[in-house]
Amino acid sequence: MSCPIQHVAADRSAVDGHPQTDSRQLQEIPQPPEHYLTGNISDVNPAFLGGSFQRLAKIYGPIYKLNLLNREAVVLSSHELVAEVSDDSKFEKDIKGPQEKVRAFLGDGNVAPKDSKADRLT
Repeated sequence: MSCPIQHVAADRSAVDGHPQTDSRQLQEIPQPPEHYLTGNISDVNPAFLGGSFQRLAKIYGPIYKLNLLNREAVVLSSHELVAEVSDDSKFEKDIKGPQEKVRAFLGDGNVAPKDSKADRLT
């Protein structure tokens, strides 16, 4: 099963250190219609969470988003998508503020490592 979101070759001309993509080719993540104040909370049955997420995946596909009391959650319901977003080699880490100070004291093993491969633990 392939990813339902079309992959876009990123233009490597960076703005503020981030590669730019052609936004015309990006697709919006599907979402159930929201209700005033509660968002999508009524779409999830707390007594049957797994079944609720499976039902929504059948309707909206393997990736969808929910607004749960003003907090947006993106739900991935396929192994392929989870593996793709879990691949650290596809993402840059931007460590700032308190994490930077913790890294200086404890080292990379306790905080997300810097982006260079030499700093990564094996």
